[in-house]
Amino acid sequence: MRNDAISSLIVESLTIADGGPTDSNSLKTLFHQHGINMRYLGRVIDIFRRYCSEKGLKFKHIEFLLEKEIFLKSLKHVITLTLSQTPLEYTYFIFAHILNSVFSPHIIMYDIFLPSIILFTL
Repeated sequence: MRNDAISSLIVESLTIADGGPTDSNSLKTLFHQHGINMRYLGRVIDIFRRYCSEKGLKFKHIEFLLEKEIFLKSLKHVITLTLSQTPLEYTYFIFAHILNSVFSPHIIMYDIFLPSIILFTL
């Protein structure tokens, strides 16, 4: 039943030339219209990639949107878990570190035993 709903979502909504989801809200709406919970994003992207490769279709923007949604939901869980275990006075340090780790073009390594910061450029 779930695989039928996912196949229906892919064929009817994600691989159409005009329209399709353009942001997280429209993607969520499409999922719910087809009776699919957002927790099945991984399964949807696997079936979507397989379907597109079999049919010779290229919907990179949809694939990027699905990957971005998976990444953001995972990041939300990491932030929530980390901040829930952090004393209040350190939350802004932890939050800033997580955002810098994700969006910075540098890799910052904090040496636990030395007060210095080691900075590597990618």
